[in-house]
Formats: sequence, structure tokens, C-alpha cells
Amino acid sequence: LSPCELFLLGAPGKAVDAFLSGLPPDMIMRLRVLSSSMFYAIEAYCDRAWNIKTFLSRWFYHVPSFLNVLESSEGIISGTEANQFFDRCRFRGSSLDIYVPWHGVLELGRWLKTRGFSFQSSIQQHILFDAAVIMASGFVGPESAGVPSVFPHKRPSYSTFRFVRPRPQVVYNEVTGISVQLFAVHGNPVEFMLYKFHATGLMNYLTARHAVSVFPRTTFVRRQQVVCQDTRHDHAVDDAWKKKWIMRGCEVVTSIDRMPPGKELRTWERTVGDCWTWVMSYEHRKSGEFPYVVSSAVRPTLDIVKLGFEVLPHWYSVASPGAMLRVGPRFKYSSIAIVANPWIHLGKYRSLEIATAFAEFYLGADTDSDSSVNSWAEHDESS
Repeated sequence: LSPCELFLLGAPGKAVDAFLSGLPPDMIMRLRVLSSSMFYAIEAYCDRAWNIKTFLSRWFYHVPSFLNVLESSEGIISGTEANQFFDRCRFRGSSLDIYVPWHGVLELGRWLKTRGFSFQSSIQQHILFDAAVIMASGFVGPESAGVPSVFPHKRPSYSTFRFVRPRPQVVYNEVTGISVQLFAVHGNPVEFMLYKFHATGLMNYLTARHAVSVFPRTTFVRRQQVVCQDTRHDHAVDDAWKKKWIMRGCEVVTSIDRMPPGKELRTWERTVGDCWTWVMSYEHRKSGEFPYVVSSAVRPTLDIVKLGFEVLPHWYSVASPGAMLRVGPRFKYSSIAIVANPWIHLGKYRSLEIATAFAEFYLGADTDSDSSVNSWAEHDESS
């Protein structure tokens, strides 16, 4: 056995954890396949570092029961907590954020109430949870984002329901997490995460069966938060979250910065579950099957939501002010970009009919070369 294998197999668990905690997940998984000894050593570490029951025990005494109701309500855990699960760290004062379709809100909220959580209504909400859900469902629209707007015609795209658990007087197996927030959204919560979150570093989520990271190497290897939403609308809020992530050791990348490397950002047609996605299953597979897929050379085969989306840089003229990227649904923004910037090449969208219809824009545009590659290179050089 090599000295590394002897250390991983024979050293105390805390020493092994301290050593491996400094390595990114993809490197740990590469060590896992080097030998049978490394396989068992890394398996033992993964059971400790990425144990969903241990992670969620900060909020719930019986985690399998929570995972069952999370699956039946079609919800996901996202935001800061999903980031902590992948990164094997803990941020103080963070609550558990659950994004759930409207049809699953009552089921999940009622379950929380049976587990000692109390609904904490806001000024605008009814004090009774069921009534608050029914009343809010008619005032939320699928298109706009954020808190209720001052404009009466613009509906918010989600509603938030906060639950708290009072700290026990006697500490017996104390559950330290006491705050859970339900974000009721229209449609698929994964779509909401991709199209509404302000940075790529938060586009990670936990389901009842697995954990998924959409931009893993940018987030957990290069430790960058690439901005995807408007950074100039509310300077106070924008400065607050940027300062928070800078203090956590991340670089915040906006439109004035250099575009980070990596195909997960520069492949404009992406799919959740493609070869750039990291997927971790909570359960061990049969012999010969790997429950952890965190290598860009392997396409995840686990049963996850296969949602197509596109990633467009800010110089395609479709990103929000100050944002480096636009992450959006297929065709919605690329169709705008191909008209606004006829010199770029977005795969199958170019045609003689489009060039004829928008001749004044296409006059002089280079149609013979792959201009999307050229535009990336030219922009990198100018940066």
C-alpha cells in the first residue's frame, strides 16, 4: 500500500476528514477509482461528509420522514444550504430554504407543523397557514420575480412561508436549525432556481434522492459566483449578498470582469443532468455502480429532471444590467440575440429566411465562420 492509502485507511476519521476537506469533490472521486483500498477509504469519507441524514438532522429528528414528504410534494432544497452540502461547510444563521410547487405547499407546511414548527406570518399574510396559502395563491403570477411590486399590474413570482421551532429548554438531542422557509413557485422549482437566482454559485439543489450542482467547477473548484441577474436595481441588497459571499471566500464576477474559463459556462445549450453537471446519490448502488457522478467526462445516469436551458454571455445583449450571464429557457433569449447580434452563430438558428427578414442587421455580417467561437476569443483578449 502507498503512504496515502495507509494514511486514509489507518488514520483517525477526523484527520482523514481534515485532509480531504481541502480537496474538491471531483478530485476526491478520482482518488476513489485508483484502487480497492482507496475505494473503501473514500467511501467511508463520503458517508461522513455527504450524509444527508446528518446534514438535515440540524432541522429534523426523523430525516427519512422529511425526505418522503419532500418527494411527494415535489420540492427541492436550494440556496445556501445546498451550497453547504456540496462544500462540506456550515454557515452560521442560515435557514433551510425549500422551493415547492403550489400544489405541494399545504402538504409540506402541515407536515412541518406536526414536527413542532410554527407558522410565522408576515404583516401581509393571514395568521393561519392554510388560509395564508389559499389567499396568496391568487396573487402570484409565473412571470415576474421578487417581492410584491409597488406596481399593481406586476405580480410576484413566488410567496414565502416561514416556519420556526422554539429552542427547547432542556437540551436532549437538540435540533439546532430552527428556521425553515417554504418558497411557493409556479411550475418546476428547478426552473425557478435557474431563471431567478442571482448567481451560478447558488444553482445547486437537493431532492429526496440526490444532490445536483449545475455549475460545479465554477462554484466549488474556482470558487466564483457568476452574476446572472440585475445588479443595479437595488444597490443595498446587491452589495449585501456580494459582501456575504466575498467573506465566504468566493469571487463575485460581473459584466465588468473577465469571463471565467470552463465549458460549463461557455456551452450555450445546456441540460440539467448533462456531462457538466455533478450528481450525488444519497444511497449506495450495487457492486460496480458508482453513486457519485462528479466528473465532466461521465454523463450522469441517475433519475433526475432533464431540463434544457441556455447560457449566454452579456455581450450577446440579452443579460440583465451588470450581469455576466443570462441563464434562461431554450430559445427565449437566443432568438433575441441572433437578431440583435447577427454576427454571432447560435447553432441551428441561422437561416436564409432570418437573414432576409433582418437584412439591415445582417448586411456585412460574417456568415462563413463560426463567429461564436471568435466572439469568445475576441472578448477574452479585450478583457
